[in-house]
Amino acid sequence: MVILLSGGTRLARAAIASKLLEKHSKLRHLPMEEIASSMSMLGITGKGSEPMLLSLACECAHDMEKEKFSTIISCAAHDENIWIFREQFPKKAIAIALVSKPGDSSEGYDVEADMKKMTAEHAANEISKILGAKK
Repeated sequence: MVILLSGGTRLARAAIASKLLEKHSKLRHLPMEEIASSMSMLGITGKGSEPMLLSLACECAHDMEKEKFSTIISCAAHDENIWIFREQFPKKAIAIALVSKPGDSSEGYDVEADMKKMTAEHAANEISKILGAKK
């Protein structure tokens, strides 16, 4: 299972991922910010690199699947790149948009989480329910 956690703040994404990791031992978190930082240290930077970073994160998640781990890929809102995730994971994947008001996400997301009404704990619990149903 691969989860795309898109939007919200970096802190909100990290808090939700942390709560999920506490509940699921076979789950790993891959923040795209860390991939971007690693790429930057290698001298690979530039505007418009989000599609490449998301593709790289998806490749890492495929590798984690081979090791029998599920992966959370977290990133800032990149609605225009949701197709990359969908193309890489046509099955056993869920895309979650963290929004500040309902209707803010674009097409392609499975779930929209209103972060003005949810705590990280509540969001993690709801995602855990979805994970249980998707097995």
